[in-house]
Amino acid sequence: MKFLPSRSRSRLAGLGVAFALAMGGGVALAGDRVFIEVGCILASDAGRHYDQKLELLRTGLEKMFPYASYRLVKRENQRVRWGDPIEFEVPGGHSLQIRPMERRADQVALKLALRKDQEVLLQTDFILGRHGRVILGGPRVDNGVLLFWIEARTKREPRPAQEMAGPGEPPVR
Repeated sequence: MKFLPSRSRSRLAGLGVAFALAMGGGVALAGDRVFIEVGCILASDAGRHYDQKLELLRTGLEKMFPYASYRLVKRENQRVRWGDPIEFEVPGGHSLQIRPMERRADQVALKLALRKDQEVLLQTDFILGRHGRVILGGPRVDNGVLLFWIEARTKREPRPAQEMAGPGEPPVR
């Protein structure tokens, strides 16, 4: 399996460093369920396309992952009980398993595993603070690199897919 090109790999010092990026989003604490939003982006140097559905992430994407083109591949919102995992399937036989573990003051502790088929490629725990969103670099696919973002909220309903769809476009599911 191929990962980020060496120029990005050296900047990130591996996949785990991207977890340090905390930006945007919103975490509010209460209740027995948590809303998880997960998105998958195809980043490449082919063409110069910037998917308008990603405008809220633009600054973070361009700083951490300098590519010429960004396209939203998939986005999901799921409501889950604390401790229950969610699976997020992405291209190339990859999946993310995300498990919200606990609330800590105004933070949410999560466990994450990136898999290809049944092989675990990356497993880590991290904490999203207030207004937390994490963007991480993932594996190479045929025509680019997959990037993921994860948000967690406990009070507010997840943003509807329509918010990220451009004018006249169907919602991303």
